[in-house]
Amino acid sequence: MFKPYYIVPTSVVDPIYLLEQVACILLIILIGLLAFLDLNKRGKTIITAISLAIIVIHYIILYKVSLFEKITMLPLIFLERNSHGEAFAIDYGQLLILTNIVLWRKEIIARLHKGG
Repeated sequence: MFKPYYIVPTSVVDPIYLLEQVACILLIILIGLLAFLDLNKRGKTIITAISLAIIVIHYIILYKVSLFEKITMLPLIFLERNSHGEAFAIDYGQLLILTNIVLWRKEIIARLHKGG
């Protein structure tokens, strides 16, 4: 009889899957808001708040996975390695940080020109 080999115990994986589901729902909401919300200050603030929630959840997931696999952070991607091989994935945390910098670029540039 075939017995599956699990690298990460299911007691750890199940909460990670729950966090991934929450992050996915927030990401869908974020994409919808970006498509339909006016990008005024209030809209940008809402988008930034949801982005921060996704970023925090994303890096909590990566931390929990890093307890069982080797995680290598690269620009805009991360690499997961274990005894069975490796896989890379988009780093949504970095992507959302860049998205927020672009979203707030006028305010950031104005603040930098003003000197703080």
